[in-house]
Amino acid sequence: MGQTFWAISALSLLALSSMLISLTMAKLSEHDAQAINQSGRLRMQAWNIASEVRSAPQIILNKQYISRYDETLADPALDQHLNDSPEGIAFQEISRRWNVEMKPALVAGTYDKYLSQADDFVQKIDQFVFQLQQRNEQKLDLLELAQAICLALTFLVLISITFLVKRNLLSPISQFMAAARSLSQGKIKQLDDFGDNELGGLAKAFNRMADRVTRSQNELERKVEEQTDSLRTANRALNFLFSASRWLNEQGPGKKVLEGLIEELRDIGKMPHLRLCLSTEKEPHNYDVISTDLKCNQRCNSCNAGGVEIPICEKGRKYGYVRALTDDELSQWQLQLLKSFADMLAATLKLNEQSIQKRQLGVMEERAVIARELHDSLAQSLSYLKIQVTRLKRQKDDPEICEAITGELQQGLNSAYRQLRELLTTFRLTVEETSLEKALEGSVYDLRKQTDIAIEIDYTLRFCPLSANETIHVLQIVREAVSNAVKHSRAKIIRVDCTRQQEKVKIEILDDGIGIPENCQKENHYGMTIMRERSDSLKASFKIGSQPNGGTRVSVAFVPEYIREDNG
Repeated sequence: MGQTFWAISALSLLALSSMLISLTMAKLSEHDAQAINQSGRLRMQAWNIASEVRSAPQIILNKQYISRYDETLADPALDQHLNDSPEGIAFQEISRRWNVEMKPALVAGTYDKYLSQADDFVQKIDQFVFQLQQRNEQKLDLLELAQAICLALTFLVLISITFLVKRNLLSPISQFMAAARSLSQGKIKQLDDFGDNELGGLAKAFNRMADRVTRSQNELERKVEEQTDSLRTANRALNFLFSASRWLNEQGPGKKVLEGLIEELRDIGKMPHLRLCLSTEKEPHNYDVISTDLKCNQRCNSCNAGGVEIPICEKGRKYGYVRALTDDELSQWQLQLLKSFADMLAATLKLNEQSIQKRQLGVMEERAVIARELHDSLAQSLSYLKIQVTRLKRQKDDPEICEAITGELQQGLNSAYRQLRELLTTFRLTVEETSLEKALEGSVYDLRKQTDIAIEIDYTLRFCPLSANETIHVLQIVREAVSNAVKHSRAKIIRVDCTRQQEKVKIEILDDGIGIPENCQKENHYGMTIMRERSDSLKASFKIGSQPNGGTRVSVAFVPEYIREDNG
């Protein structure tokens, strides 16, 4: 190992020497290229001055060229040659001739003198450029020689290092690689003793490590198999819970669905038998039993099956329990699986109960609304007709009175029939339509067929659910107001606006007709009594009157029931 160290040190020293030589030569040649370039510029400027003198001998132009020539001659790249070297002597001669002979001739205007010396002056500059190029080439030759010597020495050192590395490193490393490959295949291969050097100590450590790796690998394989089995079981449990939730939501907690779920739960949970016992709220001790155990006698009050019992509860309401019939203690994941299934089933049963209750409440609310509407309209008309029939019996001997009562009966029957048709239309819309907007469209559909007046609906209520009672009152008010406008307003357009203003719902019926008389509110005209009574039922403000630009406006504004409940 010591020989290898010294060989590598020698290689590093050679590399460092080569870099230092290159840096030194680069430093010495730092301004050579610029000096050659500037000397060439001196030559070009001398010829340009001669050309200018021949073509246009104006003094102002000569001064410009003289100034530029002085600047080039004073360039720092050329100043470095003011020494005793051949190129330095040549540059000093050029500088002297320019300042002593060429420049004074131009300044004095003796252009013939300048032109007679220009060729010799440019030749001196050419010699200076040639000397600069020779010096630069000498530096490059010296650099190449130094690099070649370093390269030869480096090659010799590399050959030595290769031999030493092969003998002292590659052979032991190949043994290490063979041992490592054997160890990766589960085979232990001991390494040779390489002495007391670093590789010898590494070989001993490798042998100890191989023993530990073998033991650890066996233990890890056992744990991985256990974890894989656990994950596989957990995955099956999650898939079962997901499928069970979907089946219960789609098909409901029926007996056939629950039987299939209990069978699958038993197989996934690896339990002998499961028993699912469900009861109703009215009969909490009378259980409907679903069991994978054929020996179950369905007598839950005297059940002594034992095992592990998981209650099925949701917010204090107990729906039953699920029992694992086993004498062994269940593991944690089995208990968690049973509890998750019980919680999911309890939530499903709770939602099923709430759905049934909601449907029942909806039916009861619809029935209450129908009963209220029948009582407030048709029942009163029938009571009025009953009174008129009684009067008719008493006045049967007086033809004139009987005829008048008969006319009133005819009018009352027509009114009762009209109210019955309106109620049937309203109830049909309430049950069949899914929103107030569609119900309004259906309500004015018949009225559109009875008139040429354009009836428009501007509905901007969104996310504002109304109760069945509120919907019927709004529909009846809108129908009554639109019907009055069709009959009496002589309008061209009737518009129904449904908007939301903070917490209130505002319904407006507007037309561009002749307006409404001032005394209409004091008399029972245009069904205003009906509209006012329905507005009072909604606890709404009711306004009717003429618009400033003509036409009539009917306005109803109220706070919906769901907002009143939220505000307490």
